[in-house]
Amino acid sequence: DSSDLRELRGDERLVQGLCALLLGICIFYNDNSLENYTKDKLKQLIEKRIGKENFVEKLGFITKHELYSRAAQKPQPVFLSPEQMLFDHEFTKLVKELEGVITKAVHKSSEDEKKEEDVKKTLEQHDNIVMRYKDLIREQDAQIQELKEQVGTMTSQSEQMQTTVTQQLSQIQQHKDQYNLIKLKLGKDSQSQANSQADSQVNGLQTEELSQLREDLEELRQQHTLLQTQLSDKDALINTLRSETAEGSAASDNTEMLKVRFITDTLFPLLET
Repeated sequence: DSSDLRELRGDERLVQGLCALLLGICIFYNDNSLENYTKDKLKQLIEKRIGKENFVEKLGFITKHELYSRAAQKPQPVFLSPEQMLFDHEFTKLVKELEGVITKAVHKSSEDEKKEEDVKKTLEQHDNIVMRYKDLIREQDAQIQELKEQVGTMTSQSEQMQTTVTQQLSQIQQHKDQYNLIKLKLGKDSQSQANSQADSQVNGLQTEELSQLREDLEELRQQHTLLQTQLSDKDALINTLRSETAEGSAASDNTEMLKVRFITDTLFPLLET
């Protein structure tokens, strides 16, 4: 029947389209690792045996199939029978994406492929350089963070040392003040000694004479102390004698009073008789 022939013809075209899709995937994702199946050799084989335009036309048979159209309409298509469930929605999306890139890959010349490969290598090198720079930046960030921590620690230590230095400067200033006072005092003492030496020289006194004078002065001091002691003893004796004299005077006065009373008491009566 004519309907069976059309269906058979449609299935044949679909198989050709799927074969073109697989061959196109082999070209597009080819990394040229196999010498006999590089991109150029596969495209040369297509051009010799099929032709580029015929290949692209057969690739389009998939999207023109009725079952593909039904599956592409919505994520969960409805089919009347299991035989119609030939494609799913995700497969139709994949075919739609690959059809364009495969067509471009087949039509590209060897020079274009070479340029694209060079660009790809350049981009890979660029990506590698970018990755190295990113790694370097990460290392530098880590080093900067470490340096910041070290700076913070050193700043704290510097502040502590500054405080210590300030305290030490204060102590040094105090020591300087004390030193200046001592120096001033020593200067005065030196001046006094100088004046004494000058006076000694003016008076014609030598060191031996000064020693003799010191000895004489010490002897006079001892004599003064002895005299002071003796004077104190004499003062005590004088005070004792004064006390005794006062008592003796009182007794003498009493005796004289008794004598006067005896005379008056005795003589007056005699005179009156």
